[in-house]
Amino acid sequence: MEASLYWNNQEFIIKQFTPDYSSGVTTAAIVATHVYAEISRIRQYNTKVGTLTYSVSDVLSFYLDDSSCNTMGYTYQVIGNFDSAQITDLGNNSGQDMLSQIISTWPTAVIYPDNKQIRVYSSNSFGKDYGNRIDYLYDTQEVTLTYDSTEIVNSVKCFGKTVDTSSSSSDDDTDADTIRYYFDPFIVQDTDSIAKWGIHSGDDVSDERFTDANAMRIYALTQMIPEPSLSIEIKSDQLSKPIAGEVRRLEIRPMGYTTHVQVLEYQHYPFDNTQQKDVTLNNTAKTVLDYQRAQSVNLDRLITIQRTKIASLSNEVATVSNTAKTLSNATTTLSEAYKTMQATIAGLQQQVKGLQNNSGNWAAGSIFVDLSSNNGATSTTDQEASWYSNLVSKGAKGAIIKLTQGTTYTNPLFASQKANVISAGMKFIGSYHFLTSTTVAGAQLEAKYFLSKLQANSIDRNAIVACDIESDTLSKDKDTLTSMITAFYKILTDAGYSNTVDYASASWFGSRFTSVAKYKWIASYGVTTAPSGADAWQSTDNWNNLKVDASYSYNKIFV
Repeated sequence: MEASLYWNNQEFIIKQFTPDYSSGVTTAAIVATHVYAEISRIRQYNTKVGTLTYSVSDVLSFYLDDSSCNTMGYTYQVIGNFDSAQITDLGNNSGQDMLSQIISTWPTAVIYPDNKQIRVYSSNSFGKDYGNRIDYLYDTQEVTLTYDSTEIVNSVKCFGKTVDTSSSSSDDDTDADTIRYYFDPFIVQDTDSIAKWGIHSGDDVSDERFTDANAMRIYALTQMIPEPSLSIEIKSDQLSKPIAGEVRRLEIRPMGYTTHVQVLEYQHYPFDNTQQKDVTLNNTAKTVLDYQRAQSVNLDRLITIQRTKIASLSNEVATVSNTAKTLSNATTTLSEAYKTMQATIAGLQQQVKGLQNNSGNWAAGSIFVDLSSNNGATSTTDQEASWYSNLVSKGAKGAIIKLTQGTTYTNPLFASQKANVISAGMKFIGSYHFLTSTTVAGAQLEAKYFLSKLQANSIDRNAIVACDIESDTLSKDKDTLTSMITAFYKILTDAGYSNTVDYASASWFGSRFTSVAKYKWIASYGVTTAPSGADAWQSTDNWNNLKVDASYSYNKIFV
């Protein structure tokens, strides 16, 4: 008991030890808490009397820079910016009470320790985006969203500091028992919240620190809950340990929901890869608005589908039954002729594109899309031909299509998507593979699997063959990942597929791996110019609100 246990460079203190002897097998259950929790054993007996103004550093210093109080070697660091705030009678309590005081005074603060160093982050400083994603049905099989408006508070009554009238009171003073304030109590409301959700009144806010009405108003607004909460929980299939505070892109394609979320809490099983990780994500106002927008779009889509079905049923009722068989046979003949004609047109269009590319008239900046089963009507059903025609009408000149992932997954819509792309008049640029391995040998196996599907689908050797380098499972060691990618491409080039392409986030190029492919396809959102050295620039994942990734071409090998 009370021994130290070290894992992942962090110290934990064993608090419970339960040995179990059963059928000749001895096991032990251990409960160990992080060493920062021992700060509750520190106690500051002194008190700073009165209502004084403090920074976060002032509070930490009062407890931890006092050697008579801090006998356990705790240090501190404040990361980010905080406004000063007033606290009354600070002290005469424990180190744990100190942390509670910081959270209650600065509600947006995040306390995330590194062993015995107490780190206090502002909310903006704690979150970091490493370019990782959480895609429903790929990274997780289960996402639970709980939308809850019961805690909304957008209207409160404020009471500030009371005036001490004891010195002026007398036996004849009829107002001696009347409470007087530095300013009259008043009601504060969040008008934007009320406009959306109606009035939700909360408990009175009474605080003796405030003698200024405007300061009290500003403080009261920070204590409200103006938006419904959206609790997001996932069961992650990813092998690596989640990073607290990491900002990730969450996408649930079946409901058209895309947003950025922050990892707030997780359960990790480092010695059992069969256990899924439980991850709790944040519920910012932006996340809630993204959810509402997705629900609205989804509802509109369902209404449109329902109207289409009603119209279709009405047409069927109006059909004359005794001519149905004749019409069906005629339709079949016309359909076969139409398919032949479309194939001929598509072939001629591809020839025209080839002549244009070779004529010296090519110009950079054309748009192409990248497709996968996520872009289907469902994960196993392709979109209608009109969907592809709409892409062309919006300006799409070509498409690159996901073919494989790992050593077992093949895009079930690949053949249909390729045919529809060509039929709509777009250039079929090539295929890409989503890399998931952690070793060079594993990357070679994935390349062989990709190659077998390229050959099975008769993909021309002049087509693009891209490697999607973004999985959270990939090696964090730059040299190892570069060796994996090099080995992956060698399998392809040895088979004659020489137009290799690295696809990754701009932050990964040069930092996570050294680019070894013939071309670079770089993803970089929220910027106005193409990344340096890009042969293609993926600039959006929601092109023209169609929920499809789109890229600009800067090399005619693409479009």
